[in-house]
Amino acid sequence: MQEALAVTEEAVAILRRPGGSADAETPDPNPGPPDPVLLAAALTNVGLWLNGLGQRSDGLTASEEAAAIRRRLGTESDASRAQRLHNHGSLLLDVGRLADSLAATEQAVAVRRQLTAANPAAHAHDLADSLADLGNSLAAMGRREESQAASEEAVTLYRSLAEANPTAFQPRLANALSSLAGDLAALGRLEEAALTGEEAVAIWRRLVATDPLAHEPRLATSLSNLAMWRTRTRRLAEAVEVGEEGVAIHRRLCETNPAAYAFRLADSLSTLGLALSGAGRKEEAVTAMQGSVAIYVRWSGRWRGVCRGGRR
Repeated sequence: MQEALAVTEEAVAILRRPGGSADAETPDPNPGPPDPVLLAAALTNVGLWLNGLGQRSDGLTASEEAAAIRRRLGTESDASRAQRLHNHGSLLLDVGRLADSLAATEQAVAVRRQLTAANPAAHAHDLADSLADLGNSLAAMGRREESQAASEEAVTLYRSLAEANPTAFQPRLANALSSLAGDLAALGRLEEAALTGEEAVAIWRRLVATDPLAHEPRLATSLSNLAMWRTRTRRLAEAVEVGEEGVAIHRRLCETNPAAYAFRLADSLSTLGLALSGAGRKEEAVTAMQGSVAIYVRWSGRWRGVCRGGRR
């Protein structure tokens, strides 16, 4: 990802120059003004790479410059405009600009609804993506009933898409189910949250069987979430079972990449501690909680000020 960013930033630097071309080996002998369409595309990619590397503020800056260029040109297709709004909304959410993120994502949803109405086969998956992001933005603002509605619509679309193309859309369906379960739990609908979380876990298990490296992190988080909802519905033995499984996966992931997974391990240990306590296994609960606190203390300096965008 770092190499891709460097290449794309070099392309941006070239495209900013008069007569700029992504092909540095064949400079134009009669340079004209920079090509704004290519520059906007390159800036968009820079923004996405920076965000993926955790440089969210810089990523947003690049994205905003690309958006300004495209607005000035006024030549975007509806599909391109929707994609730009969708990407921009995600970046805004990651830096905590919740109202701005919501506004951009709502616009993306509106455009993609129109596109999907005209050509469902071409655009339904894009609408589902934007609805999932809309649910995330609304959840971050505490607007859980609206978030639940967006998440349910995304689940419905992804379910249909996954039936036709499971390889492409089962991971997105599982993510949307996890988000919907979080919405239901926040609204006090705990039994529904647990059932929805169970469906997400079942999908992640199937995916892990074919590609553990890609999908184990999401399985571990979904197991921990399910443990929490089962604890709250007093299904304590089942909560402990999935909680222990989530901790075991997070512990293994943390051994190879502690910077990425220590926080998740601490979270899952805390959740397991609550389940064990509810089940009357007090000594084990204390051990789990102490393990969670130890990780928080050890990593607190590195986590301070880090934005935890999105949902668990």
